[in-house]
Amino acid sequence: MRLQPWGAGKVVAKKYSKVMVLPPSGVVRGEFESRIQLFEREFLKHGVTVIVGAVTGKVILAGAVDDRKDESASQLSDLERALIMAEKTGAEAVLQIGTFAWADELIPSRFFIQADKRAPFREVSEDVFLDFTSKNPFQPNSMQYPANELRFTGRVIDMGGEVVATLDMRLPANHMLPQDYHAKFGLQKNKWQVLQENYPYFQHTFLPPHTLLTTLSSGWAKRAQTAAEELLIESVVKRMLPHKQPHAPAQPPPVPPQKAEVPKPDAN
Repeated sequence: MRLQPWGAGKVVAKKYSKVMVLPPSGVVRGEFESRIQLFEREFLKHGVTVIVGAVTGKVILAGAVDDRKDESASQLSDLERALIMAEKTGAEAVLQIGTFAWADELIPSRFFIQADKRAPFREVSEDVFLDFTSKNPFQPNSMQYPANELRFTGRVIDMGGEVVATLDMRLPANHMLPQDYHAKFGLQKNKWQVLQENYPYFQHTFLPPHTLLTTLSSGWAKRAQTAAEELLIESVVKRMLPHKQPHAPAQPPPVPPQKAEVPKPDAN
């Protein structure tokens, strides 16, 4: 998971005990309700009080005279109305979601190299993969697996209107690929191909007239996406519950290196 530092490196010592979660600016909460509830549920699991941010078209303006006490909030932004509501309910911070969605395109996100032709493939970071392939451009001894990527952006705002932190987090679905997946590779026409797998990684759909649509197999992708969403939401919430000492950003659970059997090259 790639994360920006919490508060751009600033250590936040306060533990928020009462928060409000807002949808992206300009989005009606009802359209985003199911995703907001996932964050609210995670806050509640950690003992944090959640104020429902269902802000109506009217707010009670602090300090307003009686004849203006109920004033239309149509000219106020969603965030401005939420801050007024949060102040009156005792909320300490607002988590405003910017984006929380899966990218449609498949992005290379897991990388394997074979440093020695007699050895199995081993999983490496993207930087190591790029360095290896740049030094071995004509050797068919590298593989990469693409996947859809879950993207989250958001910001934490205190009751003074200060942006305490911005968050930009990404997690590919195949970082949550079930550990029982096994694949066997082989060289065919000088290119590594999957010869055998215990269940399909991809599924291919032919669309008329001549379009081939390649997606992650529904056999594992849904489970992986659910697990990715849970991990990312947990990571967001924990950033609003900092420890007394600085701590490193949460990372996905370590994935054991996937080893692939290396058969003899296809004579054809």
